[in-house]
Amino acid sequence: MRMVIRVLMVGVFSVVLMAACADDQSGTKADGGGGDASMEDTGPSVDAAGADVQTSPDVGHDSGSEPLKSEWTIGPSDRPARVLLPEDYEPDRRLPVIFLFHGYTATAQIQDSYFELSPRRHEREFIVVLAEGHEDTTGQQYWNATDFCCDHYGDEPDDVGYFVELLDELLEHDVVDPDRIHLVGHSNGHFFANRLACDHGDRLATVVGLAGGGHWDDADCSANGSVAMLHIHGTSDAVILYAGAIGQYPAARTLTDRWAARNDCSDDSSIYDNISVSSIIPGEETTLRGYDDCPDGADVELWSIVGGSHMPVLESDFTDRILDFALSRANPDSMGD
Repeated sequence: MRMVIRVLMVGVFSVVLMAACADDQSGTKADGGGGDASMEDTGPSVDAAGADVQTSPDVGHDSGSEPLKSEWTIGPSDRPARVLLPEDYEPDRRLPVIFLFHGYTATAQIQDSYFELSPRRHEREFIVVLAEGHEDTTGQQYWNATDFCCDHYGDEPDDVGYFVELLDELLEHDVVDPDRIHLVGHSNGHFFANRLACDHGDRLATVVGLAGGGHWDDADCSANGSVAMLHIHGTSDAVILYAGAIGQYPAARTLTDRWAARNDCSDDSSIYDNISVSSIIPGEETTLRGYDDCPDGADVELWSIVGGSHMPVLESDFTDRILDFALSRANPDSMGD
């Protein structure tokens, strides 16, 4: 079963790669697109628009230091993550941070091309961190998130520890708001974001994920703190099933029910709106379900793309919608401090 999913994941990301390449060649892709359109990781030396990135381990750590560069890298030298600041940032202002986690077989650059997240950092004023997953024996990148996904070859990388290292290093800079740490992931990256919410939820504000899942056994989630959760999933996803897979990962609704309980929301939920997420499915195909009586900042929502696939062709406003959810919230555990 795992190998079947691996083949499917390679296939769907190849489709995205070809689409990004075609858009780039036609000149229609927005700034922040697909780079050189290669499945090989282009590394931290090229940004999403092809510009050079300077590594800067010596950037200032306080408001009296030399201003931060607009782009630099953090993390270990063999696995750096790229940090992208908005234009004209103010050194004395603390900004929210969004970590973007790619899907299995993808790279940060490919994932950023799909969501077109980093180009929005300028107008929406947030910091983007583009991290790369561990490379398996076949050369594909992944995150070691749950027993099911996606350490298929038993390498057992400590990706949770890797994230903590990145976050700790990032928080050394006064430009970062420690109460507004947000995670966005797709597929395996969504699994990983949910894993981080289980292990380090007290350090996070929100998790927004598309087409992923979480631990099959709820006891494996330590639920260390409350986290606002937005789970988006196509009901016709053939890779990570909307209805879940017995012994592997729970259904989308089961997962959001669990987070609602952890966040002390009501058991009651209802569909409060319909929107269009997929640009190729007619009408407002996506139902928005919210849970009642959640504490401030700890909202839980499930957006079900009726007829949607594992990698839907997204509407142009999709990323702005998920940014509206994330950036309007702060760490629930710090509220009132």
